[in-house]
Amino acid sequence: MGAMAGYDPRVAKAVVSNTLEQMGKPAAIPKMVNIFNQNTRETKIVPEAMLSSVGPGWVLTGEVSNTPVVSDADKILGLIKQRDALYAANPNDPNISVLNDLIKKGRGYETDPQAIAARAAKIKADEAAVANAANGILGEDDLNFMAAQALTGDQSVMQGLGYGQTGATNRANLRKAMNKMATDRGMAPQEVAAMNVQMFGDRAQARTIGTRTANVDMAVREADQFADLALEQSSKVPRGKWVPINSVMNAYASGSGDPEMRRFGAFNNSFLNAYATAVGKGTMTVEGRKHAEDMLSTADGPEAYKAVISALKQEMAAALASPEATSDALTRRIEGRGKETDTKPKKWIPGVGVK
Repeated sequence: MGAMAGYDPRVAKAVVSNTLEQMGKPAAIPKMVNIFNQNTRETKIVPEAMLSSVGPGWVLTGEVSNTPVVSDADKILGLIKQRDALYAANPNDPNISVLNDLIKKGRGYETDPQAIAARAAKIKADEAAVANAANGILGEDDLNFMAAQALTGDQSVMQGLGYGQTGATNRANLRKAMNKMATDRGMAPQEVAAMNVQMFGDRAQARTIGTRTANVDMAVREADQFADLALEQSSKVPRGKWVPINSVMNAYASGSGDPEMRRFGAFNNSFLNAYATAVGKGTMTVEGRKHAEDMLSTADGPEAYKAVISALKQEMAAALASPEATSDALTRRIEGRGKETDTKPKKWIPGVGVK
């Protein structure tokens, strides 16, 4: 909202004169009304007598019932706000001195020129913030957050900043915020560039780890299920009929022998394939399958077989934990990048370099 859109000096003087007359007297505004600005979407309450001077865009939306009595302090506070708005619009407005004289009659109210200028600056800053938000211009908090993200090497923040003048302004402001933050942290331009390169590599590594973790996780889950089926089937093989796993696998491959034994062989075959994929980082390997077969061949009975299966499950859990640990380490490295540290052995000084 403009500081004094539609301002009329004659109206200001009338308000000042009226207030001077009413100082020290109980005063009540006889009738207040609600008004709404169709352009700025702002609402406020004003005396009905002031409707003709509120400026363009304002429409009446209703009366305010139970009008409160306005104290002297309220009057002075209102004049302070009016004086500050005048200063924000034009520091040389002659009505400012008139309002200052009136305000001085109210004890304890600020009339210091620096304080007036500070409040006027805040009025302008607030108006600029509202205008910028309406136009898609990023505020200081957003820019600082995005700058911190960019200084980890994540350049995705440079996307989606808008088009045309809005986009150009946002990009320029973000660059300024990044430069200031990097300088405050003592980061040289070379360090920022190195982080961008490192982030590019980290993204590729994260994709590889994600794919590998998914493949290993799926293989481990499959192997666990096949192992449970094989364990259940092993309990159906009488102790006196237990044969080495190699023989079980041969019976399965040839399709001969006891049906329960062949079923046992089928579950073992599925488990061996899934195990080899799990420990092979998502790709089945001959070496991985042979390792599991050699371990299973040492089982001389159901209990020994169960113990070997348990050991192989632990190996698969370790295979799954490896990419997960790598992913966690990568995440921690990214989260820690670009943060302030307690000790900074070097500092980037504009115009000087690293010192």
